[in-house]
Amino acid sequence: MTDMTKKPRYRVKAGGTLSQEQAIDLRGKLFYQQLIRQDTDEILKKAGISRYALKTLLTDPDIDQAVDRRTEELTSSLYTLMPSEGKVAEFIYEQLDLHLEPILQGVIDSKLYGYDVAEMVWGKDSSGRNVVIKLTSKPIDWFEPKANGDLLWYPNDGSNPKTVSDQDDYQYRYLLQQHKPTYLEPKGKSLLSRVYWLHYFKTNGWRFWSKFLERFGSPLLIGKTDAATEDDAQDFANALLAAHNSGVVTVGIDEDVTPVTGGSHGEAFVAYNDVTKQGITTYLLGQTLTSGTDGGGTYGQGKIHQEQQEIIFNSDRKHALKAVQRFIDIICLANGYDAPEFKWIAKKVIPVDQLDADKKAYDMGLRFNKSYFVDELGYEERHISHVETFAGATTLPISAKANSFASQKWLPFKAA
Repeated sequence: MTDMTKKPRYRVKAGGTLSQEQAIDLRGKLFYQQLIRQDTDEILKKAGISRYALKTLLTDPDIDQAVDRRTEELTSSLYTLMPSEGKVAEFIYEQLDLHLEPILQGVIDSKLYGYDVAEMVWGKDSSGRNVVIKLTSKPIDWFEPKANGDLLWYPNDGSNPKTVSDQDDYQYRYLLQQHKPTYLEPKGKSLLSRVYWLHYFKTNGWRFWSKFLERFGSPLLIGKTDAATEDDAQDFANALLAAHNSGVVTVGIDEDVTPVTGGSHGEAFVAYNDVTKQGITTYLLGQTLTSGTDGGGTYGQGKIHQEQQEIIFNSDRKHALKAVQRFIDIICLANGYDAPEFKWIAKKVIPVDQLDADKKAYDMGLRFNKSYFVDELGYEERHISHVETFAGATTLPISAKANSFASQKWLPFKAA
């Protein structure tokens, strides 16, 4: 096919794929890729920083707290394998006990920076099986995902980058995770870049506040004296200077000292800092209550707050599911096993309002069958026991099919 880098525009040929025939500019050449490694993130380009430099944002207490909250929630989630029994499942459980935590940390890092590359080192166990003995995430500035799906590695000696994705053992050596990559942004979507300007304004706001306190924390003293000599005037000036530390100054009858204080008490800074802090926690953690109402929220606000956080946590688990399953597939492929399916064990929270409504319906004589507890309330069928109807239970005047359940009912005795 014709080299498309020789022309700024190229007519699309019939039958060719769009990515192959798409007109590209000179920046697509390998020569310019080596000289100009400009990030595709618009925020980072305008800020003039690299994606790897975003790690400094983790020194912000608000950002670090939100990231730790998401990390702890993800690493503490329960999981299982399907099938969960047998030698293969036992082998996979052993490998996950060793490497699941660094994999999940890579999941969080891929969301923070857009992508993460972990290197796997292989060995043999006591049974002669191929196992991963070490899995470590490498600095992201060593690697660069490209729009065509390649993964480049940049050596420290400044030599030409190497396409590691073309290596035969690529899938066994590297575990690449990307967060919402696109053709225009192959490095993925970085969460830290979205809060960069909030962090920038917050940090500079604190610097301005420190200067404000330094300037107006103690009053500015303006003194008037009738000193006849230069030495007396200097003594008076020294007394004013010492008054900033001691808070006490003595003046003569013909001398006067006037304090000048700042007209603002810092309310603007408090509001400014709250806005930036709330923006950070809302974006990274979905936090809508404690950062916005300061403990004065209602039950409805708390419920929405919890729902928003669960959306964030579920998205992390969904993103991690692909990476963990890929790790399991690679290990099983290396040993000739059929890979089991990795699943998160969902938290089962039964709505209190629904239970109250069901209890009222039960008191009125309505009886539920087993499928209601399984489908609507999330109980597992193996945790439900059949219980005969109590004597004297009334039947509601409803359909004959529904009345047929009045003679028996299914009650849960253990929640999953």
